[in-house]
Amino acid sequence: GSKKATEPKRSKGTCDIKLRDLPAYRTREGNIMGKLTKAEIKAHNRAKDLLSLDRDLTQDEIFQVIDGWHEGASHSNAAHSAFFTPYELAMHLALEAPGRGRILDLCSGIGILSLAIRMHNEQTPGDIEFTLVELNSDYCDVARKLLPDATVIC
Repeated sequence: GSKKATEPKRSKGTCDIKLRDLPAYRTREGNIMGKLTKAEIKAHNRAKDLLSLDRDLTQDEIFQVIDGWHEGASHSNAAHSAFFTPYELAMHLALEAPGRGRILDLCSGIGILSLAIRMHNEQTPGDIEFTLVELNSDYCDVARKLLPDATVIC
């Protein structure tokens, strides 16, 4: 008789196709990226243009970067458990931060928490010394632009 090919056993709920195997989800550099809408792509590109300016950003431009720069545009954040704190939440946390001294922001991403603390205390600039530590060099570049007075360790 004929032998029927047996498939390997899979756990319930598993899938043979992995996101990393789909070319549509890879950047030119081979990084896995999130799928963005046209509006998100436009906002992200505008934020990238602002980040490339050869000067400090205005407060309005900083907010455009915060709103438009998408951390998943060229990186697989889920693979690295990298999820950014929403700015509104960061501002609530800034209420509890000291108004002077040193702030060490570990796993800082693009520096949203430190930025919120700096903006909350903008009446006393220079009274807080920020040190941000981040693994992702692209995030570090954004943090350096958003917080030019901070020390960013990458």
